Amino acid sequence: MLFSSLFSETSEKELTDEFELPKGCFMYEFYDKDGDFILNKSNRYYIGDVLTYEDIEKLNVDGTYNITLSNMKSNNYHKVIKSIYGNIYPYEEGYIVIPSAVYFREQKLKRILNGE
Repeated sequence: MLFSSLFSETSEKELTDEFELPKGCFMYEFYDKDGDFILNKSNRYYIGDVLTYEDIEKLNVDGTYNITLSNMKSNNYHKVIKSIYGNIYPYEEGYIVIPSAVYFREQKLKRILNGE
């Protein structure tokens, strides 16, 4: 799992039936372990939104995304993922992106069901 910070941190957690993402997590993947070896790795799951170059241009009204646009152009990234914490990551085929609106709706529903 990756957590949002200046430098991404990883964490490993055994999967149970009550799987819940830790606070601050915006990416996760599943895999099996045999000692130190990782086997059967899943695709990456991101929580955020897939944006195109044109989408980023529309968001760039105050120049906030100038570096992102430059990086996308020079690295030939057609799409990026903007995480729920605002970080930008290159999108690669096979990534599964859970839209932030869906994630936040699910979180709100959990709070309501828990009486919060």
